Amino acid sequence: MSSVCLTLMVTAPCRLKHYSFFDIGESVTYEDETLTLELLERAATRRILPANDILRKRLKDYGGDFRIAIALSGKALDLYGRFKPEVLDSFKSLAETGCVEFIGLPHHNSLASLFSPQEFQEQATLHRDRIHYLFGTTPTAFRNTGLIYSQAQASALERLDFQVIFAGSSDKLLGRRNPNRVYRPATCSTLRLLVDNTDLSSEVADRFTNPDQLDPTPPALSFARTLHPIRGAVTTLTIDIDGFTTDRQDAAGLFKFIDHLPEAVLATSSHGFETPTRAALAHKPSVSISTPDPVSGMPAGHDLSPWMGNEMQKDALNALYLLEPRIKGKQDPVLLGTWRMLQSSDHFLQMSTHNGTPDISPYDAYINFMNILTDFTERIGN
Repeated sequence: MSSVCLTLMVTAPCRLKHYSFFDIGESVTYEDETLTLELLERAATRRILPANDILRKRLKDYGGDFRIAIALSGKALDLYGRFKPEVLDSFKSLAETGCVEFIGLPHHNSLASLFSPQEFQEQATLHRDRIHYLFGTTPTAFRNTGLIYSQAQASALERLDFQVIFAGSSDKLLGRRNPNRVYRPATCSTLRLLVDNTDLSSEVADRFTNPDQLDPTPPALSFARTLHPIRGAVTTLTIDIDGFTTDRQDAAGLFKFIDHLPEAVLATSSHGFETPTRAALAHKPSVSISTPDPVSGMPAGHDLSPWMGNEMQKDALNALYLLEPRIKGKQDPVLLGTWRMLQSSDHFLQMSTHNGTPDISPYDAYINFMNILTDFTERIGN
């Protein structure tokens, strides 16, 4: 039987406040806490808590026949822990079923893997330790920001004793190979590579949980029928359940989908559910995969352009990571925490001229960020 590895993504907003040139030297508060908490509350009450309630029931109903993975960002862990602890309690209740695997992430949803190997490893370790503290389990599979993948990153994670790494499916990585198989990174001896079937993940978000979808068939049943002809040892897909990255997704449709998903798949397809590490270790890797340049899971181009596609983004990122020696030399946890907050990939997506957000122009996002970075640099000192 082929395995379906379903990962539920839970991120959290990281929004900077409007910070003008005249605020430099006057204000040390950079985040828009009011907006952040408003978005957080909305996601928790309207999406995450209802979804987790359904998942808990289905995980108990089907026991080991229904298994999922959960990727909780470090920002989500921090904010929900401080302001809405019942959300973390709901994830603990899922963990208690014994049918959930928690996925490792860069703790601050950063692009550190592209700029600082040391910082990347520190964030991976920080997130793994936090997951272990909160949920009593240690992540063995790792998913980088935006499904960015590189051989250097894979080697670093193997040294940290991770067993599985995720990547996005793209021709740049796979060529004509089947994304629904287990692979081995060319630079690694034990680490397994799972490829997120991004086309199918997008179809789930756009077709099966969209209120405007035209297919009259119940969404979970439609998905099961779509899944049935897929061949391969492991089919890996992702659903964002908090709604920050899938604004078109209908919450009611999402709830119906996950409620009926186990029954539909187990009854109508040749697939069963498994967690990523168990699925990856159950199969011998098909072949080794080698790629000279980093690739991502972003649908348009599968490259780094969403975060580094223009000179504004590159300038902001380079300026930020040039501060690393000074920050870490200070050994000040407050400064370090602020620097890591500024690493959130959200800030650089807002500067994209192709993938930006409607609430701020790319140029304004860049100027705002650089004003903050100027103030922060002055705070650090020599």
